[in-house]
Amino acid sequence: MVTEIEVSRELRDLGISRLAWNKEKKGLRMYVYNSKVVPLICHDAEDTVKKLRESDDFGDSDTVEKIAGKLLAIWLEQGQKANDDECYDDDEDEPKKKVLMRKYTAKGTLPLHEAVIIGNESTFVFLSKADEYRPQFVKHIEGSGDRDFYPPDTIDTQNPIPYIYDSVEDFKKYIELAKDATFGSLYTLVRKCFVKYVNVEDYYADILVADTVYSYFQDKFSETHYNIFVGDNGSGKNSALLFFRHVGYRVFYGLAMSAANFYTFLGDTEECQGCIAEDEAQDMAFDGDKQKVIKGGYCSGATVPKVDLSFGRKQDAWLTYCHKWFALEELADYIYMKGILDRSFVYNFVVGEVDHNIKDTIKPGGDPQYKELQDELNHIRKLLFAFRLVRYDDVIPQLKLNVRHRNEELTKPLLRLFSYRNDSSETLEKIRLALSKFLLGKNEAKKNSLESKLFEAAKSLRDAEIKEHGEKESYESPNELIHTELTNIIGWLEIQGERAYYSPEIGKVTHARITRLYKSKLKAESCLIYDPTEQKNKRGLKFSHKILKRLELYYDVPDEIKFDHFDHKYGRTEDGRGSKTDDFGVPEDKSHAQYASDTDKKTDEKKARPSTGSDQSDQSDQSDQKLIKEELWHCDHSGCLFSCARRSDFKMHLSDVHHIPWDDQNLPREPKGSESQ
Repeated sequence: MVTEIEVSRELRDLGISRLAWNKEKKGLRMYVYNSKVVPLICHDAEDTVKKLRESDDFGDSDTVEKIAGKLLAIWLEQGQKANDDECYDDDEDEPKKKVLMRKYTAKGTLPLHEAVIIGNESTFVFLSKADEYRPQFVKHIEGSGDRDFYPPDTIDTQNPIPYIYDSVEDFKKYIELAKDATFGSLYTLVRKCFVKYVNVEDYYADILVADTVYSYFQDKFSETHYNIFVGDNGSGKNSALLFFRHVGYRVFYGLAMSAANFYTFLGDTEECQGCIAEDEAQDMAFDGDKQKVIKGGYCSGATVPKVDLSFGRKQDAWLTYCHKWFALEELADYIYMKGILDRSFVYNFVVGEVDHNIKDTIKPGGDPQYKELQDELNHIRKLLFAFRLVRYDDVIPQLKLNVRHRNEELTKPLLRLFSYRNDSSETLEKIRLALSKFLLGKNEAKKNSLESKLFEAAKSLRDAEIKEHGEKESYESPNELIHTELTNIIGWLEIQGERAYYSPEIGKVTHARITRLYKSKLKAESCLIYDPTEQKNKRGLKFSHKILKRLELYYDVPDEIKFDHFDHKYGRTEDGRGSKTDDFGVPEDKSHAQYASDTDKKTDEKKARPSTGSDQSDQSDQSDQKLIKEELWHCDHSGCLFSCARRSDFKMHLSDVHHIPWDDQNLPREPKGSESQ
C-alpha cells in the first residue's frame, strides 16, 4: 500500500517532486521522484544515501548531499512510525483495488455476471439456472488477488449505453420473454427495425442484423470478422453504426479512435467487454499501432503489453479482442489495408430512401411517433440482453465447413450460433448465402492481388515443366522467364532504366520486390540455372512442388459455403416423395429413430428379394440401392449435428456420444435410471 509523504519547500527547491512510502512483504520502501518517470526506490536510510550518490539524476554533489541529509532525517523521524502504522500492519488485510467491470465470469468459473441498472441502482446480475433462471443481484464481485469488481455504469453513463430496467419486475419480464425467444425470432425482430433506418442490399442487411444478435455471444467464440462501411456523405454509414450502438452489445462508439482507446475500453481482465463502432476511421490504414491492434484483435488472446512504472516495473497485458464496425468515406490502397481487409467484410453504401432517420429516433423531442420508435429500440436491446443471460451457458457444437483458414474463421462463428439450436433454419440459410457472397467478393480481390499473380505465374511454369519432364520435387525457372510469364498474366509495362514494372491496378513493382515476395510468400529459393544455348549460368528461383500444392488450397476457394459434416436441408422442404421433412430430411410425422428403423427394414427387404436376372429387375434394384444410400440416419440430440449412411455407425454414435443403447426393435431407448431426454 502506498502512502504519500509531504514534500517540504526545501526539498522541492532541490528538485524533489514527490515522496511516498510503500509497504511491501519485504519491508518498507521509500519512493523518491524528481520529475523523472522512474523513481528512486530506497530500502532504508543507508540505501537512500548510497543510491542518491550513485545517481546522475539529482544534480551536483552538493545538491545530492543536501537531499540525502533531509531524506535521512525523514527516515529517522517518520520511517519507524510509518512501519508501525496500522495501515501497514501485516495482521491487517490490505484494502483491495476497486476495478470497474461490465461483465465477468472468472474464466468460466462463475455464472455470467453482467452490469445493469435497476431503477437508479447500479448492480451486477446473474441467473440462477437451478431456480428457473431467477435473477440474483450483487453489488460487487470478490476477485482473486488484490482486486474486487464493481459495475461501472450509472444512469448518466453515455458510452457505451448502459442496460437500464425500470424495476426488478421489469427485468424478470424480459427474462420470461427471452426464454420463449429463438435466434430466428430475434433476427426477424432486429431486421424489421434495421430496415427502417438503413437502406442496403438484402445480403448486406442479412449479415449486419445477424452480427447485431451475434455481438451478444461474441465471447463464446475464438474469432470474429469486422464490418467496414465505405460510402459518400449521406449514404447511410453513420445510421448503420448508430443502430448498432443502440441495439448491439455494449457498443463503444466514437470518432477517430486511437489504439489506446481500443484496449483501454476492453481492459486487462476479461475479453469482449463490449463491441467497438468507429466513424471516420480513415486513419486505420496509416496509424501503425492502431492497425496492429485491429489486426490482432479479431481473435481471442491478442494483447498489448504495457509497462507501469508508477512504483517499480509492472507489466500489464491489455486486451484487444471484440467485434468491430468501421465507417469511412474511401478505402486506402490495398497494400496499406491488406491485413485489415483480410479480416473484414466491406460494404459499399450508396444514398437511398429510408422510412426514418435514426437520429430523430434517438432524440425524439417529444414526438409521439418517434418516441414509439425509440421505445422499440430500447425493447429490442433489453430483450437481446436478457436472451444473452438465458442462453449464455448453452453448448455450441463445432461445424465443419468446406472453406478453410481465414475464410472459415470469419464465417463459422455466425453459422455455429444460428445452427446449434435447430430452431432458425430459414435464417441460417439466409446467413449462409450472404456469407458466401461476401467470400466470393473477397476471393475476387485476393485473385487480383500481386501475391496471387505471382503464384499464378509460378504454377503456370510448374505445369509446363510437368507436361514436358514429368512431376518432380522442385522446379527451377530463370528470372527472365518468370518476368515474361508475369507480364503475360498482369499485362504490366516495364519501366526503362529502373528494373521495375507498372500497372494501374498494382502500381510500381521492382524486380527486387518480386524476388522478395517469391521468397517470403511462396518459400522460393535463389538458384543458378545453366543455359546451354548461351552456355552460361543465369539467376533464377527454385519452387517446391509440395509448397505450391499447399498454396493451391489457399487460392482455390469454393464459391459457396457448405457444411461438410451432414446433409443439411434448411427449412421445410419436400423429400422427393411428396411428404414434408424437417431440417434434416426426416418426414415430420416420424421421429428420427423411427425413420432409421424404417430404413433398416427397407434394407433387409431389398437383401431378401430374389434376383430375377432380368435387365429391368437389375435396373430396379440399382435404383432401390441408390434410394437406400440416400436414406441417412440423423441425430439432433442436445443440439448435436450428426448424420451417417450406415445403421451400425449411427448406433455407435448414439452409444458412444449420448450413451443411448439400441434395443431389439432398432429404436433408441433411454438408459435405466436416466431422465427422459
